[in-house]
Amino acid sequence: MTIWLYEVSGRERGMNMTGWLEYFTEGFGAQMRAVQITAEHVMRKDVILARARKNGLKDRPVALLGYPLSAGKATVAECEEDLKMNRRTLQRDLKLLAEKGLVSEIRTGPTDFTKYYQPLP
Repeated sequence: MTIWLYEVSGRERGMNMTGWLEYFTEGFGAQMRAVQITAEHVMRKDVILARARKNGLKDRPVALLGYPLSAGKATVAECEEDLKMNRRTLQRDLKLLAEKGLVSEIRTGPTDFTKYYQPLP
């Protein structure tokens, strides 16, 4: 209602607000799409974490699962650095998450040092 009044008032004064309104609505649309993507990501993460708890996982593996969900993928070294956890504990918990079908282990061989873990949908 207010925008319409400004538009009428602007026309009476010989001003064209069309360009500004198009610019504003395009920017607003881009911001709304960004909010939608963020909300979808947060909801997906919550659903996966709830499924992990439902599978009987303890707090530590569930907390670990949050890292690859936020980052998209994670190596043991990245988890070790950010979560300040023991490397062997991380390896054991990531293996458990893979067995439960919550993450997939991406590697080229049994001793691949570039191995990483990616959350499953």
